[in-house]
This record gives sequence, C-alpha cells and structure tokens, in this order.
Amino acid sequence: MADFKLEMSTTSFFRKTQLLTKGGSVFFGLWRVPTIYLDGDEKKVRVTERDRGRLDGIAFREYGDRTLFPAIQIVNKIDHVPSHVKPGMVLVIPKRARIDQALQEVSEGVSGGG
Repeated sequence: MADFKLEMSTTSFFRKTQLLTKGGSVFFGLWRVPTIYLDGDEKKVRVTERDRGRLDGIAFREYGDRTLFPAIQIVNKIDHVPSHVKPGMVLVIPKRARIDQALQEVSEGVSGGG
C-alpha cells in the first residue's frame, strides 16, 4: 500500500490537478490516464470557430469548469489540442458522473484503496 497523500493544487492554473506527496517530495498530476467509461448516450457537440484549438471553453460550457477539458480530450483521443481541435469536428462529451468515477478510481489506485 502506497503512503501518498492526495491534495489539490492551490497554485496551478488547473485548480483541480492533484499533487501527490510522499516523504517531502511532491509529484504533479495523475499517475495514469483515467479510463472514462461511456454509456452510449453522451451529448455530442460540434467545434465552432471560437473553440478552434481549445477544449477549455467547451468544458466550461458543458460542466461549468474549464479544468475538466482533459476528460473531453481523453474520450475523443485527441493527442494535441491546438492542432487537432478544428471547427466542424464533432466531440463526445462524457457525463460528469463518469468523469468523477474515473478520477476516484485513479485516486484510490494511487492511495492504495483499489
């Protein structure tokens, strides 16, 4: 069982990014990419010119939280947001509950709970 402490970053632009601490050392971010399960009835949105090269605005409109854009990126298998998010493309928007579930599973795996 790992003895990591999970805490939220207060200085990061991405406010909800986890900082992992162990023995006085700080590790930034998640240890593995979360698996976000889809139910098959997720909302789909078309990228507009305003959203070109960005997912944070879409995340804010869909979830009220810009920091959740990586969930959209993961589900849509987007490697490089600035060059791959183009007007006209259709994105699957994962349900917030599924994002929360995936992050909880990652957190439990890091802290030794799962």
